[in-house]
Amino acid sequence: MANQSIFRYKLFRIMQGALLILFAVAQAGCQESAPKSREMETRPAQANQDTTAGKQAAGTLSNKAPEDTVAYRYWDYTYIDDKCDSTQQQECTRFHVRYPLFESTSPAIDSIYAQIDRFIELPSDYSSREEAVKQKAREFMQDYYDIMEEFPEHPSWLMEKLAVVVLNRRGLLSLKFVDYYFMGGAHPSRFITFYNYDLKRGRKLTLDDLFDAKQISSLQALAEKKFRFTWGIPDTASLNNYGFEFPQNRFALNRNFLLDGKGITFLYNSYEVAPYAMGITKFKVPYEELAPIIPKDSPISAMVSH
Repeated sequence: MANQSIFRYKLFRIMQGALLILFAVAQAGCQESAPKSREMETRPAQANQDTTAGKQAAGTLSNKAPEDTVAYRYWDYTYIDDKCDSTQQQECTRFHVRYPLFESTSPAIDSIYAQIDRFIELPSDYSSREEAVKQKAREFMQDYYDIMEEFPEHPSWLMEKLAVVVLNRRGLLSLKFVDYYFMGGAHPSRFITFYNYDLKRGRKLTLDDLFDAKQISSLQALAEKKFRFTWGIPDTASLNNYGFEFPQNRFALNRNFLLDGKGITFLYNSYEVAPYAMGITKFKVPYEELAPIIPKDSPISAMVSH
């Protein structure tokens, strides 16, 4: 693993040498003390209340509500390199993981935990998920130290893997998985994936579960209309002229969608349909606009009238 990281870093140095020199100047004060790390673990305190470990408190990500369908808490773990002085406005290398702990079990909950394991890239034979995460953090920090020995001027690293509950009511549970990392190079990388579950049926939802096959084309048309409105693109204008890179210059709906209390959000990650400089592409189609094409037996039919 260390050899792979060194090779990856060398490749970054070849491509981004000038940027790394600038990073080196900013990070020079971080090289004075011997390598060591500190870890912070926040165990859940109250059901459905967000808890945060770290130097800066994040906003509440989930609150208990009368219509919640499953009780959960967050486990939050941060492993920080302790050799740089954060008081000097320097970013310290850190590994940060957050995910929900559910207070009940079901096929859907088991599927979510399996997805979390794949997301964090945990081994399949672990005896404790929490200990497996901590081992992953130690390996990440050791890779960083190995790089530091060979390239003392390199920038600090960051790895964040966050699984956050967004919707939790009426038999639906939706989560946002955020994978954010920087290990050298021109810029950090962020990848967001949505997962939506039907707790009653015990499975992950696809668009085909929400809409009849004959309505998918109508969904595509509604989504393109909302996409163009969100990004200020006239109905007949070329998408390429506005910086987007859809195949054949035609809008295409992806399958990375999130259910929340107001509608369905579609998200395209960086480089998926636009350059990195344009950022993430996302837009929301409200339930009231989708109402005419939502079948009565759809898992989201109750969201239209409530």
